Amino acid sequence: MKIFVLAILILGSVCIKALDTSHSFRISHHQNNLVDGFRPPAVPLIVFDPFMSIWSMSDHLYDDFPKFWCGSIKALVGAIRIDGKPYRFMGPSPGVPTENVIPQKSVRVEPTQTYYTFQTSEITLNVIFSTMTIPTDLDLLSQPISYITFEVSSNDGKQHQVELYYDQTAEIAISNTSEQVTWNRYSATKEGPEYIMYVGTTTQKILGKSGDCDSINWGYSYLAVQPIDDNDDVQTVISGSVSTRTKFIQTGKIPTQDDMRKPRPANDDWPVLAVSWSFKVSPSQTQSRYVIFGYDDIASINYFGQLLPPYWRKNGQTIQDVLKTATKDYSKRMALLKKYDSDLLANLTAAASPEYATIASLSFRQTFGGCKLVWNEKTNTPWYFMKEISSDGDIQTVDVIFPASPLFFYTNPYLMELSLIPLLAYANNETSIQYNLSWAPHHLGIYPIANIRPQDQEQMPVEETGNLLMMIAALVSFSKSQVKDYQSLIFPKYDSLIKSWADYLVSGTGVLPDPGDQLCTDDFLGPSPHNVNLALKGIVGLECYARLCQLMGRTVDAAKYLGFAKIYEEYWMKNANDGDHSRLQYDLPNTWSLKYNLLYQNILGLKLFPDQVIQNEVSFYMKNHLNTYGIPLNSKVTFTKLDWLAWIAAMAPNNSDRIEIFKRIYKLAHETSSRVPLTDWYDTVSGKQKGFQARTVVGGVYAWMLLKPQSVWMVLA
Repeated sequence: MKIFVLAILILGSVCIKALDTSHSFRISHHQNNLVDGFRPPAVPLIVFDPFMSIWSMSDHLYDDFPKFWCGSIKALVGAIRIDGKPYRFMGPSPGVPTENVIPQKSVRVEPTQTYYTFQTSEITLNVIFSTMTIPTDLDLLSQPISYITFEVSSNDGKQHQVELYYDQTAEIAISNTSEQVTWNRYSATKEGPEYIMYVGTTTQKILGKSGDCDSINWGYSYLAVQPIDDNDDVQTVISGSVSTRTKFIQTGKIPTQDDMRKPRPANDDWPVLAVSWSFKVSPSQTQSRYVIFGYDDIASINYFGQLLPPYWRKNGQTIQDVLKTATKDYSKRMALLKKYDSDLLANLTAAASPEYATIASLSFRQTFGGCKLVWNEKTNTPWYFMKEISSDGDIQTVDVIFPASPLFFYTNPYLMELSLIPLLAYANNETSIQYNLSWAPHHLGIYPIANIRPQDQEQMPVEETGNLLMMIAALVSFSKSQVKDYQSLIFPKYDSLIKSWADYLVSGTGVLPDPGDQLCTDDFLGPSPHNVNLALKGIVGLECYARLCQLMGRTVDAAKYLGFAKIYEEYWMKNANDGDHSRLQYDLPNTWSLKYNLLYQNILGLKLFPDQVIQNEVSFYMKNHLNTYGIPLNSKVTFTKLDWLAWIAAMAPNNSDRIEIFKRIYKLAHETSSRVPLTDWYDTVSGKQKGFQARTVVGGVYAWMLLKPQSVWMVLA
């Protein structure tokens, strides 16, 4: 069964069915253990692709409106009346005094779900945000929806009258609040959901813009509601926010007629899609209601002129079909998410510590939420695209995929293959643009538009070439070890291309063993010629290519390139040495840097660089440079990168050192004053964000799971 599941994933022929609750991963019996009282820097609410990334950036859900990852308001509002008294539980609400909140007691972030608990002496309200981030099921992973569930129970042994309210504004579907929007609803059908409302801009310029912090302004935002039975007292309306919210606060009802003053600017009385319920809560009873938040982007990626639809559209499905299935399968999906989270958290806790599990859980949706699964009708295959969030907004940046890769290798290696193919196709001249560089590309354009010319890229020759050789070797290695008669989507088609990159690394002066004056992934540090860690990446990349040749049965090539790698390793060991550690640059004594580029040698079990190298490095860091929130990136700065620090922790030979580093990362997330989706670039002394947020690179936290003895891999174990 295990081999069969991975074969399906690697070959891409079939996906595990959405409602099959028999998982392919090992189920650990250790207790799930997140750190109680953890205060995330930002809490994921609706996070399923780079344009649908909505977070609470406050201590309490009612302190402020939810926001897009970079700070623009994406208002979701929730209120409740208990025996006629109104309270807020999400966002500000007109007509409710500031102090009238139902006190938030806790928030818990699990991999696919976020749980809030609010409580008065009369009732308890649980609000659960659920996203279908099941990596081994492409149909579910691509779903453009989130569920928001509301559970109400009595605390005092008495019956209570409850009215519950939720709305979402047109801000979801715009990038500028002055944009004109219009709205409508679908007629009820027997299949359900009974109520489907939607709103979007009037211009609908599909894939009409690219950039980093801009929100989407094409496609439509949806709110779907299904009554629990024929007696459910539920109302829905599309109307101005002030009148709708005020009426609910005052009466427990909302307007009965949709607002027909349309189109109009989104900031003109802020049109909302709203729903309210009225019910009684009896002792020993829980009343549960839910809504489905949806977004249909119509087309997701422009790949050199080819518009790629979202994966869920591949068989002609409409958003109505998606919402219908989402309604029908609600209970099964909630059970599936609960089990997935339980199993993953058990494995994470058993592997390291509660602090590690807490950070890995917070990183899960953030990483997958920076990606988009699409359908390529020309190749008849899915492709997986990643956005370089909060730096350049680039699409398919190799040195962003690379640090995120551990989470994908751990949960579904097939997603790595689907991420690499668009880059290989570009470099192999399968697009309208001629790629004429001898090294690997840096990225494909600005998300969601892939259209860059090779000469316009930020050139990182050794960096990106080494990254791709490592990831491809790992992909083939994992696959061949688990799948009988393994067949790759990459080989033999891209064999010559990949060999040309290995040939670049051995091409002479300025490459290896001394990269000269080249940029590395940490380009925000400025130029760093003779960079020892970059040289390490190229050498390990060459070693990985030799392993790749061996796996493909090309023993002569394997010996040839491993021979080059050994020569370069000897140069590195001699010239990078600075006593009890290695240098930042070959030519700079009394310096140091994090040597995270050794990770893939460990992942693949290669032995070119002796174990003593990483042992010396970690010992040196821990004795001399461990600050309040971690270890700096190098001897020139006090800031670090969370992903690279997590890689160092993963390679730490001493378990106590590993746990201590993860505790510092946890402390950063829990205490930082920078209230943004988890930053990966921060100061190790103050804990303040230096730059970057909401990025996929935090998937690097899962590096330890790839090195864990007696691996508990979610797919491969």
